[in-house]
Amino acid sequence: MSDDNYRARPATEADIAAIVDLRTEAEDWLRRRGIRQWTPDYDAYARRVLCDAVAAGTAWVVVDDGGQVVATVSLNGADLDFWTAADQPDTGLYLGKMIVARSHAGRQLGDAIMNWSSIRAYRAGKRWLRLDCRRDNENLHAYYLDRGFTHVRTVAPPGRRTESGALFQRPAGQVTGPLTSDVSEDDTGTV
Repeated sequence: MSDDNYRARPATEADIAAIVDLRTEAEDWLRRRGIRQWTPDYDAYARRVLCDAVAAGTAWVVVDDGGQVVATVSLNGADLDFWTAADQPDTGLYLGKMIVARSHAGRQLGDAIMNWSSIRAYRAGKRWLRLDCRRDNENLHAYYLDRGFTHVRTVAPPGRRTESGALFQRPAGQVTGPLTSDVSEDDTGTV
């Protein structure tokens, strides 16, 4: 049994400010630690991408018992600049833009979100939960490896300016734990 319970629901336009606040907080926290995750010139683009994910219905927010947005994640299709036809991109659900509020760090909420996403992938008939992340962030790579992901490959897409391209996957339906947090889904069935 988990100590913290959270609910995931599709993000709405009303959540955009909270999602941008999560992103800004994460940027500041990473910058203070000297971790290069997002570059300053990426900021305007990133905020547009977050808004586009909300509009497309691929962004989710995770709320605590008080209804406060404490995390966000996007679940969508493959970025074909990274995943090729040989990967059978339709066999995966793709996790991205996962950000947890610093006030909820250390509660394994990120792990719970990945488990919830993995179960969603399985229920959608997918074989994989996949993601891409920054190519040179070895600590982030280790984080995903510790949670059951395997490294597929690292690519630098030609003609596209991005620091991302480290590709990871784990079997859909696989969960890791033990966890101190749990995420269930609002209004669309318990996960």
